[in-house]
Amino acid sequence: RLAVVVDAVRLGPGSGEKIDHLEGTLKYDGDVWNSIMLDGVLEKRGTLKIVVQPDKNTRRLTVTSDAGGAVLEALGIMENLHGGSLVIAGVFHDNEKPEMPLRGRIKMKNFHAVNAPVLTKVLAVASLTGILDVLKNKGLEFTRLDVPFTITPSEIHLDQGRAFGTSLGITFAGKVDKVKDALDIRGTVVPAYTINRILGKIPIIGNILIGGKGEGVFAMNYKAEGSREDPKVSVNLLSALAPGFLRKFFDVFEEEVVSTPSLETGSKPDAKP
Repeated sequence: RLAVVVDAVRLGPGSGEKIDHLEGTLKYDGDVWNSIMLDGVLEKRGTLKIVVQPDKNTRRLTVTSDAGGAVLEALGIMENLHGGSLVIAGVFHDNEKPEMPLRGRIKMKNFHAVNAPVLTKVLAVASLTGILDVLKNKGLEFTRLDVPFTITPSEIHLDQGRAFGTSLGITFAGKVDKVKDALDIRGTVVPAYTINRILGKIPIIGNILIGGKGEGVFAMNYKAEGSREDPKVSVNLLSALAPGFLRKFFDVFEEEVVSTPSLETGSKPDAKP
């Protein structure tokens, strides 16, 4: 068992993120760190707490922070997000060797996206210049992020991720290759998310415009492939004009984010957020 008090430490390999003060305890069983209790401060921007607890053939992980964007970037999961109240809950499946994947769910509230590479290119290709200008300057505000994930030593898999704010809603699914620093992500962008939601609630007219419960009309599909820093992005502009029955968005964005799914040994996050 190891007790630590460190004045400064870098978070994650190659990360520029520094923890000013880190203290807690760690326990090593000869194979893995099976018990961790750490508290730190992320360069005076927010707190960070990391807890790992053994549970049969697994280890349960909980990460909490009020500087969530910095934590997600340092861990190599997502970049260019700022602020945010973050909770990561997951399970290391140590019996699935050699990869011992970490499966769980990321939830974050009230954060900004500034110059995010994939989102910047999607908005540019879709000619959403107003939203793009905000993204490049003060940043787009998002109310909520919810992402089921699986992390292995070589890849990060994102399953039915979603984020939304008053200006934009977005879904995403795919993988990030940690070795090649590349990605393959696909999803849907819903511009003016609040307007779309309001349209869907208008009696009778809303059903005509939106096409019925759970369907949207103002939306477009995208895909991003290649380098994480400079991905190739394509957008299906025709989907922005497609009839409502071809689009189903509102259930995705309006339903309450469910609690962290059961993560018993061998289970995976529910694919439906």
